[in-house]
Amino acid sequence: MRNRLLTALLFTALTAPAASALTIDNFEEGDFTVTDTSPPLGVPTLGEQSGLSSSNVTGGVRLVRALSEGSPGTATTSLTTTGGDDGATASASVEGAFSFFYDGVAGGLANSGSAGTLNLDLSLYDSIVVSIATPIPSGADLRLTMWDATSSRTTAFRPVVNGTNTIDFEGGLLLLDLTSIKAIQIALQEVGPLTGLTVYDISAESTQVPEPTTALLLSLGLAGIAVARKR
Repeated sequence: MRNRLLTALLFTALTAPAASALTIDNFEEGDFTVTDTSPPLGVPTLGEQSGLSSSNVTGGVRLVRALSEGSPGTATTSLTTTGGDDGATASASVEGAFSFFYDGVAGGLANSGSAGTLNLDLSLYDSIVVSIATPIPSGADLRLTMWDATSSRTTAFRPVVNGTNTIDFEGGLLLLDLTSIKAIQIALQEVGPLTGLTVYDISAESTQVPEPTTALLLSLGLAGIAVARKR
């Protein structure tokens, strides 16, 4: 019986999962269409959806921003939810820039930054993962910005790939207080007429192999004691 119990403890500890992914936005709620038309250049168009389920959108509020970077031109991002796997599309007649912003603050179109109310503990995660479908090597770029209570840090733009885009918490991001992230922004630029894309999911994830857990170390200790007693 003792051996069975120890075996069960060891199996439980060894198979204990690492921190599960935290959904920032799975684009399964909150339909929208945001279109920016230029001229004038440099003035983005914004749209907000609030009162969303926190299981779909962290903080329950999504701010969408579209900017046409060609004149004349249009840039449109939209979401139409269905019973299947949904995503936000982004396209532009010349070239466009888009962002999805999460701060938990409803009722306004201003980015709240460090005044955001997400209060997310991301210390158990090591990356933000963005799932994007793009039909060809798009030429579009992706960037992450996060805020804590006192400051913000922004990554460099990096090329969008078809599939999983992983942005590791490194460099300046590690200077943030990851136990209390107030706001998060995912930005896309250089989206053109032939390089439209669809964003399906934004999540915080842990991609590293976890260190031995307390449960594992305790189980190994118990197993050692049992062996010693048996001898």
